[in-house]
Amino acid sequence: MTSENYTPGGQTALHDALSTAIQGTDDSIETLPGTDQPDNVILVTLTDGKENASETPQEQVQGLVSRHREEHGWEFLFIGANQDAALTAEQMGMDSDKSLSMSHSGEGTQAAYESISRAVSDARRDGQTGGYSQQDRNRQRDADGE
Repeated sequence: MTSENYTPGGQTALHDALSTAIQGTDDSIETLPGTDQPDNVILVTLTDGKENASETPQEQVQGLVSRHREEHGWEFLFIGANQDAALTAEQMGMDSDKSLSMSHSGEGTQAAYESISRAVSDARRDGQTGGYSQQDRNRQRDADGE
């Protein structure tokens, strides 16, 4: 991304981005020989804004998420700043316990990336993520100064 092809303007096409990520990941996996296809897929979404600019309907995203969770065992982790992350995740078909409301600060961002790293490490060790822990949630609350 460069300043020529990306200009932030307060628009968040979250549904478009998630739909594109799911379909692109699925397409990439399908090109692999069966023995090379991953056993686990974890799609992590991190956003600092609420959906306000997508052409993709929410119902389509819900369907994609549900199908990939049920038929392929994919896991979805969601982190959102400036919103109720659990509600946003549920509206897109994700588990609310695999969502995290992030403090919109440097400390909150660092804590979010550490939480993602722990969740992915858990999945590599145990075969699935455990979602976000109370410790993850407390770190975000502390980053907000609450």
